[in-house]
Amino acid sequence: MRVYVEHDFSNVVDYENRFVQKVIYSNSVIYTFIKDGFYKSIDQSTMSVVPFKTINFLVEKTNITYGEPIYHIPFQHIYCEEVVYTKTIDTGVKFCKKEYLDQKEYYFEITGILESFMFAKMFSFLI
Repeated sequence: MRVYVEHDFSNVVDYENRFVQKVIYSNSVIYTFIKDGFYKSIDQSTMSVVPFKTINFLVEKTNITYGEPIYHIPFQHIYCEEVVYTKTIDTGVKFCKKEYLDQKEYYFEITGILESFMFAKMFSFLI
C-alpha cells in the first residue's frame, strides 16, 4: 500500500536501500522483469483521501498480480529502469523515492494494515 502526500521533498534524506526494477510500458499493458523474464503486470487499485492535521494523505491500495511471461516486446513501447530508494521510518512504514525517465516520485510504503498511529509517524517525518 502506498501513501502519497503533497509536500516539498527538497530536504536531504539519507536512504538506506536502493533497488532497480526493469519495466516495459506499451500502449495496452505494463511488463515487469522478474528473475528470468518480463511478465504482464495486472494492476487493481483503489484510492482514498485521509485528512490528518494539516495534511491530506492519498492512500492507494494496490493489488498487483503477474500473468504469463512474454516472449516478444510490442513494437511501440518504452523501456526504463526504475530506481527506488527507501528509508525505514518505523515498523511497517518506509519512505520511498522512485526515479524513472526524468521523473521523481515520493511516497510512503506501508506493509501490513494501515493504522492511525502510522499517519502520526508520517506526519512527524514530514515536519
